[in-house]
Amino acid sequence: MKTRFDKTPTAIAAASLMAFTVLGAQAQQTTKAADPPVEEAAPLQRVTVTGSRVYRAGFDTLEPATVVNRASIEASGVTNIADALRIPGFAAGVTPEANQSSFGVGVNFVNRFGLGSNRTLSLINGRRVVSSNTPSIFGPANPGGQVDLNIIPTNMVERVENLAIGGAPTYGSDAIAGVVNIITRRNFEGFEVNGTYGITKEGDGKRTNYGGLWGTNFADGRANLTLSYVYDNQDGVLASQRDLGQRAIALRTNPCVTGPSSIATTQPGRTPQNDGRINPNSPFQTCIPTAATDGLPNSVYIQNDRNFTMTPNGLLFPATGAFNLADNRLRG
Repeated sequence: MKTRFDKTPTAIAAASLMAFTVLGAQAQQTTKAADPPVEEAAPLQRVTVTGSRVYRAGFDTLEPATVVNRASIEASGVTNIADALRIPGFAAGVTPEANQSSFGVGVNFVNRFGLGSNRTLSLINGRRVVSSNTPSIFGPANPGGQVDLNIIPTNMVERVENLAIGGAPTYGSDAIAGVVNIITRRNFEGFEVNGTYGITKEGDGKRTNYGGLWGTNFADGRANLTLSYVYDNQDGVLASQRDLGQRAIALRTNPCVTGPSSIATTQPGRTPQNDGRINPNSPFQTCIPTAATDGLPNSVYIQNDRNFTMTPNGLLFPATGAFNLADNRLRG
């Protein structure tokens, strides 16, 4: 039996269309069987952006940077930020325990590298603060934009970022030594109470510190209100209340003598043994040929150093009569 195929163009096109339809249906069935079921996407809750452009103090800066975080501040027990910055790289600034004046008593200025407090810029959340330095030639420090760190309550501080050098191109000459940026706590909610109490081992110098912090978010989290209260008081301690202060030790010039009677002529009876020096075996210098080459100290430590205009027991310097240096010293 012979089968006859129609090879006309119409027949060929119909056969091709049937074959394409069958292959397409098979491919569609294969794809549907291989694809997993599509789950409905969950709504987006949060977007976290990470990358090399995120600023990290101490890592992404060309200059050395240090960070004092809140945990370190709480562990140290300090009651102001100036005390928390007593770390390497900071010299003694203007503090209630150091340099003061009658035109700015009690302020706390930081001093980076000992270049002067007017060369260290203090910021709060990256913004400048009104200077606490008195605009007077008798101010507590050199003229500048110094900020009193006592105005910043410690319970409001999240961390302190310190950038050494490199701040001048951005902030100017008052940031030549460095920049201290105080970052405060954000979006604080709740109530926090803290306090400390301490005294010296001598039973004086009592310090009392307590404070509270309250905060709440409102306007659907777009705004925050935070209130802070801190009370800090420390009793003063006079130098005369300590043995070292009572001894009144000072470094004074070691006088020179040209002969056996020169010192006796100007200050009768004065000798290395009775002029108050701690080491009575250290002699006077020799004026001739020169005190610089006689091998004796140019200065000596003395004790019971007092105001030369005052006599013992606090009496005013008498208008008449000879003044005896040895008699004017208060013996302990």
